[in-house]
Amino acid sequence: MNTTNAYLIALESRFNALWTDTPVCYDNTPFSVPDPAAPWVRFEVYDGEVVRTSLGPTYNQRAVGTVFVSVYTPKDIGSATARGLVDKVLDIYRKYQVTTPNGVLTMFDAQVKRIGEAYSSASGSSISGTTASINGI
Repeated sequence: MNTTNAYLIALESRFNALWTDTPVCYDNTPFSVPDPAAPWVRFEVYDGEVVRTSLGPTYNQRAVGTVFVSVYTPKDIGSATARGLVDKVLDIYRKYQVTTPNGVLTMFDAQVKRIGEAYSSASGSSISGTTASINGI
């Protein structure tokens, strides 16, 4: 198993085990947007830079990546629902550390950004989005 796959499995498994609030759209898996419009989330892991942390022929590496969980809610209901769901996402990964077959995965810095209004063709209505991003090494 390569490093990125080990980390993906660990991160998705944790989210899948602890998230019960809404339907989840995982990368490259079948998903139907709720109709009528209801909150849902999209879970993605983005790989970052891989750097050497030691010298020599058997050097160590450190990989950096980010978990993105985008929260979508019906338009015109305010931001409290989305912010409440984002807080729950952040709680899942706050101080999260796990040993994988390829090393220790540690989650740290987090940030929240408003995506804004988007159009959902599946439900035929507008939705509003907010993203939580959590960095890890």
